[in-house]
This record gives sequence, structure tokens and C-alpha cells, in this order.
Amino acid sequence: MEMDKTTQKTLDMVHKLLDGTHVFEGWYSMPYSYSDDDVVDYQIKYRAKKVSIWKMKNGECQYEGTIYIEPLEISLGVNDEWEHGFRQHDISENIWDDLGENTIKKVSTILPHVCVDYDWDYKKLNNSKS
Repeated sequence: MEMDKTTQKTLDMVHKLLDGTHVFEGWYSMPYSYSDDDVVDYQIKYRAKKVSIWKMKNGECQYEGTIYIEPLEISLGVNDEWEHGFRQHDISENIWDDLGENTIKKVSTILPHVCVDYDWDYKKLNNSKS
């Protein structure tokens, strides 16, 4: 199915916003630790592998769609010493939720008429060799 010009232009703008490799960073408290000072830093390298959008007939959004996020690498660090090669289940599900919401916010801040959700493609991350 061929897209009309405005839908294609909107899709191009979303692609431009999400182009390239991005890094999502944060930290979490070390599980089962007796001290609140025991934290693990994380960095997730990712890219938007695919974006699908379609025009809406009704509602507050002119366009709706899905961003397919592909995590490429997870690094975990303690006291500025980093280890690489982690996989999907080595970090908490809420971190994945935060990354997805952050990606949606990138789009909705610049293009408020585009309502997107996200989905994951963990194949590359989970098949990577450490």
C-alpha cells in the first residue's frame, strides 16, 4: 500500500528524529544490598530499526504508529569499571520501559500529532557473543 505525501513526509521526520545509534543511560540500586550507595550504572546502545505509521480518521492524533527498537549493546558499570556483553534479561524490565517511553517522548515532543508506541527486537542483543 502506497502512502500519501503527507504521511510519507511525517514518516521521514520521525526517521530523522530517531536516525543513528543512541545511548540510554541511568543507574539502579544493587539488588539485596545493605547500602543505598551500592548502585550499578548502565548504558544501552540502541537504534530504531523500523518505524510504521498510518493516518488516523478520528481522534486527537493525526497519525498513529509503532517504533521497533533494537538494543545493540548493554554495558554495566560499578565505580567507573564497565563490563559489556549483557543480554535482555540482565537488566530490569522497568529499564526497558523507561527506554521505550524516552523514545516515544523524543517523537511526541517534536511531533505531537504523531502518537506512537514501541516494540522490541532483541534478536541481535540476545545472540551477541560476549
